[in-house]
Formats: sequence, structure tokens, C-alpha cells
Amino acid sequence: MMQLDWRVVELRVPSAFSQRPATDSQAEANLKRVATCTLGVLICFLAGALAADPPEQPADPVPLLRLRHDKPATGVAFLEGPRLVTACSDGSVRLWDGTDGRQLKRLIVDADPGPGDGVRHLLSSKDRKAVIISTPDTLQVWEASLSKRLWQFKREDPNPLFWQLALAPDGKTVAVPCLREEILLFDFSSGALKRVFKRPGMIQTCTFSPDGKSLAGTYSDGKTVLWDVEKGVVAGTFGTPNGENMEDAVFLKDGKVLVALSNDGVIRLWDVEKCVPLYALRHVDAMTLHVVDHENFLSVDTRGIAVQWNVAKAARIRSIRVGEKQILAVAFSPDGRRVAIACESGDVNVFDCKALGIRP
Repeated sequence: MMQLDWRVVELRVPSAFSQRPATDSQAEANLKRVATCTLGVLICFLAGALAADPPEQPADPVPLLRLRHDKPATGVAFLEGPRLVTACSDGSVRLWDGTDGRQLKRLIVDADPGPGDGVRHLLSSKDRKAVIISTPDTLQVWEASLSKRLWQFKREDPNPLFWQLALAPDGKTVAVPCLREEILLFDFSSGALKRVFKRPGMIQTCTFSPDGKSLAGTYSDGKTVLWDVEKGVVAGTFGTPNGENMEDAVFLKDGKVLVALSNDGVIRLWDVEKCVPLYALRHVDAMTLHVVDHENFLSVDTRGIAVQWNVAKAARIRSIRVGEKQILAVAFSPDGRRVAIACESGDVNVFDCKALGIRP
């Protein structure tokens, strides 16, 4: 079994790489602060790079259910009752009995998927009675039974590249990054386009703050941008020292902490209000982040490993093998007792959270 490389980097100083829109009177003070803290940032990075945690063998739990697909499983969500819905790169969405793992229905939403196409992502509505699905050029909302499509949005752009979805906490707005410069916000009920956030750069993912007032978008230029949802303006920018591509971000601590992952495996935690870094963690090959509760989160990687981190302790709690290949999606059941893991291998593994040691 493989060994993991973990590193902790302390960054408890102001940073030149975070900013909120500043007044002219603040510019000189900001420059002095940058000059003062630059050496401290470098020392913290060097010290952290030498302080690697001992490698740990991940546990191999047995799933309650294993839902199999012939191609990569790209999404999973829990619905009302003991049911789950999954997405596959073959262009299908499937409905499952969450008690015994029986497939109840298979719906084709992308009849001719090309390489890397098919269904990109899916989410359930807040009441678990509907499912929103993204393909490369469409957004579709279906009843949870997959028997009726409620609405569809089709982008005529020859390469819109719809990708990961984000649902606002009140369930009324869904955000979808187009990878190329735009994040589109739709009314979940009607499908009406409500707002467009545009900024140069390729967008990877987006996520709402717990109060729904902010939306964080991760960009390929090393920036995580905080958007004011109501005003449609940039409220803050969080960056990396060398412009590493940002992969994912989540909010913790009731929206007070932003956790952002870059493609070098560094997970940076930021104080949202002060717009300054707190510290950084490292998970080699990590691809996405997922909230467990207000102070715990998971990072999952290309090797099927999920790692639980605690914000208050600034430490890794446990590492768990939950799949055979890259983990593409994670979903918790409404009661917090189960977690479903969608993998590149085509398996969707459903685990008991208590057995894994994690409880959202």
C-alpha cells in the first residue's frame, strides 16, 4: 500500500497576495506591510517545507453499497427517501435504491458524448425532489424520478464548457462556471439567467458562502476571487505566491474561513474578513475539497484517498481509502449518516460516516 506525503506550512502573517479593494490612503500602508512581512512569509514556507508529518497508511473501509458504472462516475447526490442519483461520462444519469443498490432507472441526457464529455456534474435540489445536471453545453433540471424535465438551458457558444455546479444555501440559485471567464447564476425554479460574473481567466470551480451572500471562484491564474452575489462585484482576491493553478475552494467556520486548493497540493486557509492567510496544509495529488462540518473538511485525491482535516487544530485527523482511482464527486446524506464517493473507476461507494470516523 502506498505512503502519503503530508506537510504543514504556517502562514500567520499578512500577505501581499490577498487584497480587498483599497482606498488611495491605504496604498502606502499596504506597501509597508508587504515589505515588512515578505521575509516572514518566506521563512514560514521554508520552515514548513522541512516539517513533514510522518507517512501514514490509509484505512480501507468496506462500503455499504457499491453502485457500478461502465465508465467514470462523475456525480452523485442523495434524494428524498432511500434513493440516490448518479452521473456517468457515458451521458447517462441513473436512479438507485439506497437500501439494496438496485438500479431503478437510466436516463440518457447526452446521447453522443465525446471524450471527456457526458454528464459533467449533478446536484439535488434543497428539498431533494429535483436534480440539476450539467453536460458540456446544457444545464437540465429533472424531477427526482427522472421522468420529467422541468427546464433546460443550452449555450450556443461552440465551446461553453459547463462544469461543476454550486447551489446557494437557500436552494434558489444555482451557479455554474463556464471555465472560460464566466460564472452564470440561474434561478433554480424557472431556469432564468439572473447574473453573470465575468473575469479574465479559466474558471475551475465555484462555491457559495453559508449565508449565500458571497461566491468564491477558483481561477487558473492562481487567484481565488470572492464575488458579492447581490452587487455582482469583486469583494476580495486570494492568491498564491507563484500563481499556481487553483483547483477548488470551500467555506468553513460559518463563512469566516476560506479553504483553497492549488494544483501543487497546497491547501491554504484564509481569514475572509481580514483577507489574510492563516496557515497552509499539504495533500499531494489532492483534486477537490468537501465540507464535513463548520470546522472539518475533506481533501480527496487522484489515488482514491480522502483526508479529513480540522481547522481549529490545523491538523490532519485521518486518511481513508474510499476508491480505486481519482475521486470525482462526494455527497453526504441529509441526515449526515452516509457519504457517497463517485470514482473514475466507475464505482460509487456509499459508506457509513461513523464507520469512517467522520460525521457532518
